[in-house]
Amino acid sequence: MKSSAESGLSSRGRLRIIRELELAGMPLSMYMLEKKTGIRRRTLRFDINSLVTINWVRAIPGRITRYELNRENYELMVMIRALREINYVS
Repeated sequence: MKSSAESGLSSRGRLRIIRELELAGMPLSMYMLEKKTGIRRRTLRFDINSLVTINWVRAIPGRITRYELNRENYELMVMIRALREINYVS
């Protein structure tokens, strides 16, 4: 069984999603994530669902579902800190 770190960082797309959600500082819709990451909708949906499954991203239901980082997830916050250290996230 994959650890959540392996699953969360297993693609460039997931890393880009994490970066864009962190940089935005607010929940983003699928459309905005698609524009900011350049990832096609089908792949983006798969990656977002994977991040939601491991509890790194939360879906906020509404007329338009938006997504945000789960700042209560310790493992994710350690990853964000590491990404800041290497200037991947400002």
